[in-house]
Amino acid sequence: MNFILLLNIDIRFHLVKHKLEFCAIQRRTRNHLLNYNVDFVTFKYLLFYLDELQAILHKLQFKKQDKIYVLGAFTEGGNMRTQCTLWLFVSVVLLIGAAIALGSQKMKILIITGGHDFERDQFFAMFDSMPDIEFTSVEHPGANDIYATSSLQTYDALVYYDMNQEISEEQKRAFLTMVEKGKGLVFLHHSLASYQTWDEYKQIQGGRYNENPEDAAKKSTYKHDVTMNVYILDRDHPVTQGLSDFEIYDEVYGNFEVSADVHPLLKTDHPQSGEIIGWAHAHGASKIVYLQPGHDHHAYENENYRALVRRAIRWVAE
Repeated sequence: MNFILLLNIDIRFHLVKHKLEFCAIQRRTRNHLLNYNVDFVTFKYLLFYLDELQAILHKLQFKKQDKIYVLGAFTEGGNMRTQCTLWLFVSVVLLIGAAIALGSQKMKILIITGGHDFERDQFFAMFDSMPDIEFTSVEHPGANDIYATSSLQTYDALVYYDMNQEISEEQKRAFLTMVEKGKGLVFLHHSLASYQTWDEYKQIQGGRYNENPEDAAKKSTYKHDVTMNVYILDRDHPVTQGLSDFEIYDEVYGNFEVSADVHPLLKTDHPQSGEIIGWAHAHGASKIVYLQPGHDHHAYENENYRALVRRAIRWVAE
C-alpha cells in the first residue's frame, strides 16, 4: 500500500493550545475521489482503536494496493515547524494503523436467534456492514446444542438475539462450563427475557425482563415506536469511548431488573423505560455486555447503535 501525506496548515494565534480542527482520509482512483471526514473526538479514538479505522477504510472501499491520502489542518496557536511536527506524528499514527487494520484478521461470532420475530434481512445486514466480523447464525430449537460441541471453539464471541425458554439440565451445564472458560457474550434487546425460571442465567446476563412474575408489581413493560435519548455513562470504557450521546427510535422496556454488580454504560430519561439500558458485566471468566435497544431496522441502521454492538463484540472477545 502506498501512503501520501498532504499538509494543509492553518495557523491562528488566539489560543496557545494545539487542536486538530480537520482531518480527512481519502481514497483516490482514476474516476473517483472518496473522502471521510474525521472530527477531533473520533481521531483521538482512532489512535487507540484500530477497528474504527478499519471501518472507515471499508466505507471508502480501500484495497491493499490503494493509495491513502491523509489531509488535515491544525489551528489555535504554535509556529509552522511545531504544526508540521504534530501533523507528521498524526499522519504516521494513522497510516501505520491503516496498514495494520487492513491486514487484520476477522473475528468470528455466532449469532443465536429464535423465540421472537425480527426483521431478519435488516438485522443481519447490520453485521454484514462490520468489516472485521464474520458471523454464523443458529436458531432455536437446537441452538443450545452448540455448547457441548467442539465447534464452539471456532467463535471469538456469541451474540444473543433470542427469547428462548427451553433448555435442558445438560445444556445448562455445558453453557456454564463455557462461561467458566471465558467465552465472550453479547446480549441484545429481547434476549433479556430468556429463561425466566433459570436464576443463574439472570446473574450471567446481569438483569432480567420479567414476563409473568408471581408478584404482579414486578411485571416488566414495553412500549414500541418511541424516540429516546441515549446517554453515555462511562466515556472511558472500550465499548463507549469516543461515542457521544445520541437519539434512537426504538422500543423501550420498563420495570426490568438490573443487577447491582453490573457496570452501567448507557442510560435514558424516557419516562416509560428503565434508567440503565446498557451495561458491562463479568461472570466466571467471561466478559458480558447487554444493550437494551435493538427492536427493528430503526435501531439496526442507526450508526451509533451499530458502533455499540461492534465494540461490545470486540471487547468481550478480547
